[in-house]
Amino acid sequence: MFGRAGVGVRDMGRKPQLIRDIGLKAPAGEPIRWMRAVAQASNYRILICLLSQPAWLRVLRGFMGAARRWTPVLRTGPVSLALSHAHTVALLEQADDFHVTAGLSDRLPAGSFLMDIDWAGQHAAEKAAVEVGLGAECGDEVKALRAFAQDQCNKFIDDAKGGPLNVARDFSEKLILDVVHEYFGIGDDEEDTRFDLRRIFRLLASQIFQSAPVGSPLALATLKAQDDLLRITLNTENPGPDTVLGRLQAEVARLRHEAKAQGRVVEWATDDWAARNVAALAAFGSGTVAWAATQIVYRLLTLNGADRAATEAV
Repeated sequence: MFGRAGVGVRDMGRKPQLIRDIGLKAPAGEPIRWMRAVAQASNYRILICLLSQPAWLRVLRGFMGAARRWTPVLRTGPVSLALSHAHTVALLEQADDFHVTAGLSDRLPAGSFLMDIDWAGQHAAEKAAVEVGLGAECGDEVKALRAFAQDQCNKFIDDAKGGPLNVARDFSEKLILDVVHEYFGIGDDEEDTRFDLRRIFRLLASQIFQSAPVGSPLALATLKAQDDLLRITLNTENPGPDTVLGRLQAEVARLRHEAKAQGRVVEWATDDWAARNVAALAAFGSGTVAWAATQIVYRLLTLNGADRAATEAV
């Protein structure tokens, strides 16, 4: 613990104020806390004894061997023990499946968000806050979003008047920009903002298909797009109470007020946290729309005569 904090035991003796600086507290005198401290110390001594004494290791191996005849994975409350070599190897090989942050960190807009949380309590609190921001799964906001998207798609079809449909421009980019503003509450509806967001989401959506080579101009442009999206999200004024950003900002403010009334501090509940989550959700949402649009184009090209018509159009 001291190594991670960057403070040595000797430094603690010379500078007791460092204890307050890193958040450590002296042992309390209450009986319950004293009993917990004794239990933790006893648990530590038992583990050290088991791991350092060959006789105890033989007893532990005997117990594991007997339990392995019954089940390869022993579940004792919240703890699961892999008792067989094959199962242990399988768990180690699949460990990366449960740590997606390392593989996606370069694709997350402006840094890590939900998937980089390792503390169960904070994770649950953040997840609940994001769910408030998104609205109920079948709530009025989602129904309104579906109706809005359907109306926009019908408008694109009507404007074509039986002529060619620009799937990439209308159903991908225009619809994404409309949803980002109307539902997520990011930016405004000004042409300059839409132009910037169009460029940003083009770069971010492309990451779903293929990440840019590390150090390439495209990779640097994508990193800048992540920062630009966060900047626009943070600078959005009055996103509206019926948007994801508006609801999440209100929930964050409520959590801060509630914690202050209880004498606590919720360090993660900030406007920056809300903006990062909304920006990330919008970026991944735009990516799925781009993916769906690609599938639509592919299906259209499989129609009879579509490949010849596409070639002539090009």
